[in-house]
Formats: sequence, structure tokens, C-alpha cells
Amino acid sequence: MIPELEGVTGSLLKLALDAAVLTQRVAADNIANAQSPNFALGRVSFEHQLAAVRATLAGGGRVDAGMLRGIAPLVERSAPSGAPNHVGQLDMEAALLGENSVRYQALLKAWSKHHSLLALAIGEGKH
Repeated sequence: MIPELEGVTGSLLKLALDAAVLTQRVAADNIANAQSPNFALGRVSFEHQLAAVRATLAGGGRVDAGMLRGIAPLVERSAPSGAPNHVGQLDMEAALLGENSVRYQALLKAWSKHHSLLALAIGEGKH
């Protein structure tokens, strides 16, 4: 879709969807390598990058595309411990996968509604 047409809402939804996809991949990678002695657990860093956006919205301000530049989900890895990860870590990863799946489904619904509104506006309310 044309970025100018999507606006900030579409851009934020895309970033959040990208973060959810990356979170799923990283958690699956953590589970697959749980018994590897020198594996460094990964976590997706995204939420804290939105602090300025949240503060602007909380203060009643407007968010523009410029505020979103440089925001992207990133993978951060912990230092390898040298020992296989504890079984409790597998439970945490499985819980993260479940939570992330629910978040992803909610984001997809929001994405669909956003695009439905755009289609309605483009069609001047006609189906």
C-alpha cells in the first residue's frame, strides 16, 4: 500500500506485526536450541522504542511519521551461559509463544479494520 495513504496508524500496525513475527521466530529458535550449551537466548526489543510515541499520545500530542523513523524490532541476545538452558525456560518460551499468538491475531484484526476503513474512504462509502 502507498505509505502516505496508510498514515501513522498503518505504519505502527506494520511495525507491531513485524515485531510479533520476529518474536515468534526468536522464541521458536530459543526452544529449538534449549539443549545447546553455548546458545545465547534471544529476545525481541521493540516496546521500549515506542516510549516517545506513548508520551506524545499521553500528552494529547500528534504522532507523525518522523517519530517512527528508526523504530524497528531488534533481536537482543544474552551472553551464552555455557550450560544447556533450564527446563523452566522452555515453559517460559512456550508461554511467550501463546501470548504472542494472541497479540498477532489482535494486530491482524486491527490491520484488517484499518484497511477496510481506507477502502471505504477511497470508495466514498460505496461498496
